Parts: sequence; C-alpha cells; structure tokens
Amino acid sequence: MTYQFQKSTSLKLHTQLDTMMKDWGGDPGVRMNDVITAWTAPGRQPVMAAVRIKGDPEAGASAENMMKVTPDALVVLDSLAIFKGDKLEGFLTLEDSRNYLWIQNKINKTSITVKCSESEYMGLRVYDTRTKIKGKLENGKAKINVKIRAEAYIDGTHCNNQLDKAKTYKESGETAQKQINEMVTKTIEKVQQEYGTDIFGFGEDVLRQDYQNFKKVQKNWDEKFADADINVDTTLIIRRTGIRTKSFLKEVK
Repeated sequence: MTYQFQKSTSLKLHTQLDTMMKDWGGDPGVRMNDVITAWTAPGRQPVMAAVRIKGDPEAGASAENMMKVTPDALVVLDSLAIFKGDKLEGFLTLEDSRNYLWIQNKINKTSITVKCSESEYMGLRVYDTRTKIKGKLENGKAKINVKIRAEAYIDGTHCNNQLDKAKTYKESGETAQKQINEMVTKTIEKVQQEYGTDIFGFGEDVLRQDYQNFKKVQKNWDEKFADADINVDTTLIIRRTGIRTKSFLKEVK
C-alpha cells in the first residue's frame, strides 16, 4: 500500500500527512525535535517518514500539474526510514509504519480487514485505541509486554454472520485481536532480526520502570532489544455495526 499526494506546497503536504495519520495511521508525525531527542536519549532510535517523487519533478512543479486528472508528478509516502544513531539502517513498509504507531499509542482511527475464512472478510473501523507498555530486565534479558486496547464497529462484511447476535461481535472481536497481535509482533520481530535497533522506545520504558538494571545495559541496549522477549496482547471490542443487513453476496446465486 502507498499513499500518493499531488505535488504542491509543503503546507499542503503536511495537511495531507496529518489527515492520513488521523484517519488511518502510517505517518509517525516526527518533527526535528523528536529526531534530536531520539538521537540523544537512551533507549530509543530515530525514525522518519520517507517520501519520494513519482514522475517528472520539473513538470510536477508547475501550477498546471495540480489541475490534471493524472498529474505529471506525485509525492508518495510509502515507507518509514529507521536509523541507528545518525546512520540510515533501512526502510519499513507503510503497513509496518502503522504497526509502529500501534505501539507508540498514536493510532487515532484506522481500518483493518479481518479474515473470517479462506475467502471471506470483514472490514472494521477502529477507534479509541490505547497502548500501554511494561518492561523490565530479568537475569539480563529484556521482557516487554505491549497491551493494546481498542474499540471498533463493523464497516462491511461478506462473512456469514448474524449481526443481530451478540455472539457475532464477540467472535469477530477475538479474530481481530489475534490478527492485530500477529501484525504488530511481525513488525517488531522484523526490526529485531533485520536491524537490531530499538525504534519503538522500549528502552525508555525499561529505564522508567527498572532504572537500576537498565543503567547496567544502557550502552548496549540495542543488543538487549534484539534479543528481548516481547509479548503483544490486544483487546478489541466491537461496539456496533455500521451496516444494516447481511452481505448481499450471500444472496447471489
């Protein structure tokens, strides 16, 4: 998945990035002071949103470009740049960027697709998310617990569900919880295994909650992060449905 923006003023780009973050997630909302803080503080490494220009930059700079149905140039936000100190280590996908925001407690609203069966899916609109992190060191090994709580409503479905039954919401919520756990855990493991740099700020949580032990490993925290046991536990409650009837696909012969 990528997000594309018509090339215009930096103000318009920032406005669209803010809208994206509020409605879906993906832009970490990092400013220069955030980068400097991450560089200088123990237990966290910097990230930045990565953008690229798709098309002809010179043609895209004209006012006429903004009036075309198919612009000559687009500004595309499609990844998250991760650093170790002042060195660029690599990029994460836009989906990983959203998972990063789950951990950072920065998801305002988003949408997820839940797989009900091999060929059936349900769309959920997620809101009111809260994330809490607990961390400590046991025998020199980092133990991190990430607890995510969210509420949602059913935005669309072609699953064989009875939307007038409480059981439907409970079972769908449990399926969504498992999926979020898997998504977020996969992103964490990717960063641990491929980059070994704590962009999530787990070290900051350990510093606050287990100060004495953290000070012993502060200088090589990224190594501890790469080997940490990290557990993600999601509670998602489906409050209602935004649709009135069962999927019409069940009626198609």
